Amino acid sequence: MVYFTYSEGYRPGGLNRDPGLPSQAWVPDYLTNYEFGWKTTWQDGRLRWNGAAYFMDWDDIQYTVYSFSLSACCGNVYNLSTAEIKGFETDVSLLASDALMLSAAVAYNEGETTDDFVLPNGLLSVPDGTELPNVPEWKGNVFARYEFNLSNLPAYWQLTMSYTGGSWSEIVPRTRFKQDSYTIANFRAGVKKDSWGVDFFVNNLTDEVAEFYVQPRNYEPTVVTNRPRTYGVRFYQRF
Repeated sequence: MVYFTYSEGYRPGGLNRDPGLPSQAWVPDYLTNYEFGWKTTWQDGRLRWNGAAYFMDWDDIQYTVYSFSLSACCGNVYNLSTAEIKGFETDVSLLASDALMLSAAVAYNEGETTDDFVLPNGLLSVPDGTELPNVPEWKGNVFARYEFNLSNLPAYWQLTMSYTGGSWSEIVPRTRFKQDSYTIANFRAGVKKDSWGVDFFVNNLTDEVAEFYVQPRNYEPTVVTNRPRTYGVRFYQRF
C-alpha cells in the first residue's frame, strides 16, 4: 500500500503569568504536514517493510523562554518566527524462523528555523537556520526475540537496543547546551505454563546515563536522566 497524507494542526494561544510584560498574550501556532509513505509485506507475510517521508511547515512557533532579563518570576511563552522539519522513517521486520523474530527501525529528522527572530528585550535572538531543540538528527532501534521450550514449557528471550542522537536543549543559541547521544539496551526472558508465567528482566543493560533534557535556566537548573540499570522478576497469573 502507498499513501499520501496532508494534515493541519494548531495549539491555542494563552496568557503569560508575568503581568509586567509589554504583551502578555501569545497566539496560536500552526503546523502543516505533507507525508508520503508505504506499507508492504513480502515472502507470504514473513517480511514487512514500512516507511514514510515527510515535510512540516511550522508558523508562529510557541516557545517558553526562561531569562531574568525578560522576567524575574517565571518562564514565559513567546511566538517565534517559522521553521521547517523534514525527514524520513523506515522499519523492517523479519520472521527468520518459526522461533526467531528480528526487526529494526531508523528515523532521520532535520528541523531548523526559516526566519530571524529577536526576543522583546533585544538580547536573545534566534537567527534563521537555528536547529530546533530536542530534535535528534538520527534515531534507531533493533529487536530480537527467540522462542523455545524449556522442559516442555514455552519460554523466550528478547533483546532490544535503541539509539538516540544528540540534540540541543534550547532554541536560543546563546543559552543552550548540547545533549549527548545515547544507546540503551534492555533484556527480558521468561517461561510460562497454562495461566501463569515468570519473567526476568534487566533494563538499561549497560548502565548508560542518558541526558533526556538539560536545562541550565536560572530559576531551577535541571538535568533529566534515565533510570540506572534495574533488574527483577515478575510473576503473573491469568484468571
